Parts: sequence; C-alpha cells; structure tokens
Amino acid sequence: MKTKETFQRNIVIDSLRALAIILIILIHALSLYLGNDSIRNIWDTLQFSVPLFVFCSSHLFIQKHLNFEHLAILPYLKKRFLRLLLPYYAYLLFILILSIFTKQITSFSDLVKNIFLVGSVDLSWVVWLFGSLAIIQVLLWYTYKNNKLFTYISVIIFLACAIWFTVYRPSIEYRFLLWTTWPLLIIFTFIIYKLKEDMENIFFLTSFIAVGTACFYWVLLSNGYPVFFYQHKYPPSLYFLMYGALGISIFYVIIQKFHHLLQPLQPAIHFLSTSSYSLFFIHYAFLEIGKFLHIERSLDPYLFFLILFSGTILFEIMKEKVIKKIRIPLQDFVKTHSIPFLKTHL
Repeated sequence: MKTKETFQRNIVIDSLRALAIILIILIHALSLYLGNDSIRNIWDTLQFSVPLFVFCSSHLFIQKHLNFEHLAILPYLKKRFLRLLLPYYAYLLFILILSIFTKQITSFSDLVKNIFLVGSVDLSWVVWLFGSLAIIQVLLWYTYKNNKLFTYISVIIFLACAIWFTVYRPSIEYRFLLWTTWPLLIIFTFIIYKLKEDMENIFFLTSFIAVGTACFYWVLLSNGYPVFFYQHKYPPSLYFLMYGALGISIFYVIIQKFHHLLQPLQPAIHFLSTSSYSLFFIHYAFLEIGKFLHIERSLDPYLFFLILFSGTILFEIMKEKVIKKIRIPLQDFVKTHSIPFLKTHL
C-alpha cells in the first residue's frame, strides 16, 4: 500500500473517534446499572458507538491508503495486529494478577485459550473484530480496484448474513462470525468518503437510513422479535448495523457543519483519537476493578463514568510519559547492539 506523503489529520474523523471512545467508556460504565430502566434505555441507545469507532478506523484507512503495493500489505497488517495484540496481552496480564489477588485464579487451559483469543476473557472480540476488518478492508479495497465482481459478490454475502442474523441468532461462538456482517460498515464508510462534503446527498442518505431503521423496528416489534439494539450486536444484524449507520450519519453531519467550533479542543481531540485503542483496554481494566468493588452500590452512574474516564486519561498520559522517557535510551541501546526487530518498533 502506498500512503500519501502529505496526509494530514482529519479533524472531523478525529472528533468522531474521540466521541466514539468517550461513548464506549460511558456505556461500559452504565452497564453496571442496568437494573434501572432509564439507564438501560440510554445504554441501549448509545450502542452506535462501536459502529462509529469502526467507521473512523475504516475512513482513516481509505483516506491514507489509496493505492496498493503488494509488498506493503504485510507490514500494514503487522502494524495493525501489534496495535491490537500488545494492549490486549497487557490487559490479559492485568486480569491474571487481579484473579490471583481476588483468589479467583483461572485454569491453565483457560489461560492458554485466552492467549489464543478463544478463552473466557470476552474482550478478545475486539481483536477478532478489528483484526478481521483490517484484512477484509485490504481485500475489498484491492478487489474494488482490480476485480469489482468479487467485491459485489462479497457485499451480497455480507448483506445476506446481516438479514439472516436479524431474525435468527446463531449458536456458533459470535467471535468467529464477526467478519460476516461488520464489513458492511466498510462499504458504508466508502460511500460517505466518496460523498465527502456533499451534504445534500449525505442528508438524503441519513433520512433513508432513518426510515429503514424505523421500518425494521416496526416489523420486528410486530412479529415478536427483540428490538433492543444490544440484542442484535453479537454478531450484528442488519437492524443493528442500520442503526449504527444512522448514528454515524447524524454525528458526521453535525461535526462536518460545526467542526470549526472544535478547533480550540483539537489537542484533546487528537489525544483521544490517537490513543483510542490504548484507552479502550485501560478503561476496561479499571472497569474490572469497579466490578470487583461493587462500585455501583455506592456511586451515581454518571459520577462513576467521570471517575472511570478521568482515571483512564490520567493513566494513559502517565504511560506515554514513561514510554517517552525510556524510548530514547532504548533506541540508543538498540542501535548500538544492532537488534533488527526492535529497530522497526521503536
């Protein structure tokens, strides 16, 4: 893949990704308070946050990688998987330490399964999702430029799976099915990217998706199917993906129109966007502590969110400072001792 040398940060996409990580932390904080019906409704309404995060990742891929070079594909995928696996294994180590501290030690077989992303640690779905999407978006983008028939057939398959999952929830482990429907958001991202600042057509697309989502809701409700968005998330049905696309479209239009007002916040937005993967795993580690302490018994849900969000941000800032402090001497050591692998990752 050939990356544009003049690539610049897109404040609209950075703002959307910053919003996505904030909302993801919020819904995870609220997940401890689902006994409250109003909290549960807000929590379910915010389920578009993960589709928004997927949209931003796919948009940045399309924006940066407009031409393919075969030799650059593997380095790109290697970089993506390292960005996912390193924080996941750090989180896994934390869970192991926490389980020892709480005397709920996991079995050795489950530990091995977690290492290979198939154990009881549910958060491995994030690696499965973004890892599979990294591969699929490379394939889709390449075939779109070289063999559009393959792209169209793939879209039909993804769409058929999404329709099927709307009325039938498969018994197969959902982590193995994430690749079957989430790629539809890559297609949606490509459409938005092509429209760019054509707000009239984007508004028309948003209206169409809103009507489609409402029709889906009515049909599902009329026939006795569940209508909570979370119930359609693992793996995502067409109903869930359309709702996600609706949320994406609405906030894309809003931020595209008013992004100039966000200029004073750009440093904070840039931090949240570029650190989003790390923030995801850090906040989940803190969330595990909150669960262990039964924090929901003593704290208001929104106060807990503020504590969780603030703690996550502070930890990430301290982590970056520590890494920055040790990186330069470590780079000097690597250069002196000629360690090829580390040279490419520092």
